[in-house]
Amino acid sequence: MSHKQPDGDSCKNYFKYGKSFPDNVGDALCGASGIGGSTGPTGPAGPAGPSGAGVGVPAVIGDILAGNNGTPDDRNLEAYVDASGWYHASNQYTPLVKSVTITNETYTPNLLDCSMYDITYNGDCTISAPSNCKNGRTMTLCLRQGSGGNHEINWDPVYHFDGGYKFVTKSEGAKDVMVGTKINDFIFSTIASDCKNSDSNSISSSSSSSY
Repeated sequence: MSHKQPDGDSCKNYFKYGKSFPDNVGDALCGASGIGGSTGPTGPAGPAGPSGAGVGVPAVIGDILAGNNGTPDDRNLEAYVDASGWYHASNQYTPLVKSVTITNETYTPNLLDCSMYDITYNGDCTISAPSNCKNGRTMTLCLRQGSGGNHEINWDPVYHFDGGYKFVTKSEGAKDVMVGTKINDFIFSTIASDCKNSDSNSISSSSSSSY
């Protein structure tokens, strides 16, 4: 039986002998012009997803310094460092000076606040071991005799003084400066007596020098 020839010129280029009918149809559809229309309009946007919960709890200073995640009550809770936390945490390693006046009391320097103290003392006072003093940290105490002089500073046993000299100048307004560095179980301490802007070749006679 003879094969019937295509009856239209438009089909001559697509229907070939030796190819299956589906293949011939595919050739015709892919090669013909004017079959595909223009791209349709864009569909509406899909619904918005739920908003994220975010991180709403600021980290506390102690955790920022220690590198702890979360909060003291929940370490799995996400916390963030806000501007206030960053400022106060960074100040722990900045030589800020805190001025205080003490009278007949025990005073505890808190190195979480600052590492330099200007202390005016009256009566019989004691400097206790500092709080938040990590190993290797150094603190400076400027000790000023209060009104009338002859006031006393006693030291916690954690302070180990160079040569055992730990005495303050007794005259009114005198300034002694103590510098201490924590070394494991003690604070290596040294005290500069009777700091002044005038020349002197000896320690002031007003200092208590008895051991």
